[in-house]
Amino acid sequence: MPDLRKDESEEIRFRTWSIDCPRMIVKKKTKRDPDTFYGAGEIRISEDGQLIFKLYSNRERNTKEWDFSTLGDPGRIIPDDAYYSLKAVDAFGRDWASDRFLPSTHRTATGRAVLTGNLHELSTEGMYPSELNLSGNNLDYWVFDDLKIPYNASTIQRKSVARGEQTSRSGKRNAWRFRSYNSRFLVVRESSDLLTIQVVSKTENLPELFPDRLIEALQFVIGHPINWGIMKHRTGRHSKVTIRSVRYKTSQIRFQPPLPLKLIRNPNNGKSTAEYHRKLFDRYLRYTLEEDKLSHPIWGKLNAIYEASDASFIDAQALTLTVAIESLLLSEFRDLGYPTQKERNAIEDIVQHIDTWNGDERIKNRAKGMLSNLGQPRAVARMDDLANKRKAISVDQSKSWQRLRNPSTHAYQSSGIETPEFLELIQQCMVLFYHLIFYAIGYRGPYIDYGSRGWPLKKYPGNTLWS
Repeated sequence: MPDLRKDESEEIRFRTWSIDCPRMIVKKKTKRDPDTFYGAGEIRISEDGQLIFKLYSNRERNTKEWDFSTLGDPGRIIPDDAYYSLKAVDAFGRDWASDRFLPSTHRTATGRAVLTGNLHELSTEGMYPSELNLSGNNLDYWVFDDLKIPYNASTIQRKSVARGEQTSRSGKRNAWRFRSYNSRFLVVRESSDLLTIQVVSKTENLPELFPDRLIEALQFVIGHPINWGIMKHRTGRHSKVTIRSVRYKTSQIRFQPPLPLKLIRNPNNGKSTAEYHRKLFDRYLRYTLEEDKLSHPIWGKLNAIYEASDASFIDAQALTLTVAIESLLLSEFRDLGYPTQKERNAIEDIVQHIDTWNGDERIKNRAKGMLSNLGQPRAVARMDDLANKRKAISVDQSKSWQRLRNPSTHAYQSSGIETPEFLELIQQCMVLFYHLIFYAIGYRGPYIDYGSRGWPLKKYPGNTLWS
């Protein structure tokens, strides 16, 4: 049964984890005469959180020096068959595997090879005993970062001393409990450097990308990347444990979440609730599960904005945000903004008129090329449709985007916009970005209006105060 031993999660958390492996194989992915190294070794986590392996080769034929020419010409993408994979059996009999890495080789005093390298992630799989009646799915994540969540539940700790003669009980409100997609979720902020996520589903056949999509949905709700370090996934009797190298902490990002990370008062009954956070999570999860790409296009844009907001220049954030909005219009609203039949006829008339011109052919072809672009939907046209016909966004939001996008794209760090207005435009475009996602996924409810002074809580759709 693949699993981490007692206290191994804590060892991974504090970067002291290591395993001895009596048998290891590192093999090149090429199908023709692949380099293969056998021997014993170890896998551990370094002080900076990286998974590292070391293999002591036991075969003389593997003592040749590493040849970097096999990676291809400089300036070109390294081909897939240049990468290596690892399989190992540790001292406890667990089978581990990792893929797609580039090792380094060294010689020992006896002339044998020693391989070392960094691994992105490491996994072990297996089956629970058949006598255990297991069904459904369990997912558990450990995130080694300081992340804030909305709290609607408490965790209880009990302590017993003197053989149970003295007991104490304490609790703290540090958990978010909710249901979505026929699954139970429990997210707990254990400490300032540990967030745990537990998911229990009775559904046997969850979508293949469900583990990735639920993390993307949580990231959207809390407005912050979630770079987990450990994942355990049980489906029926099958179990898989994955450990990842720790990414740098992104605690300095300036991007804000769409909802305040606290309970929101329900205007109908006056009670504070995390229901709106659950609703936003559920809408995002269900919408993105319809896409079969590994990372949903919306998450790609969100991730780019998160990274840019951690940069030293707010110009980088402005440029990435405005381009992400334009890209979002294309990926999620591709059917909007096309010219009408009357407009297409007019464009065709102009093209035919130019065809009769006897001037420079080069200029003629350039003019026809420019006119042909008029038949394609433009971001501004999509924005106008969403603002004027569908009321998904406001006209002022569209104007703010145009005001920020053009100088950010064509005059980077030289926009000519005064800093106070520049910051306001970024905040207004942030709300626009969220509203486009709200409309795409079908969310209706409260949101933080970062484009207004005081960042009031308002209703979407519309622009009235949440009360």
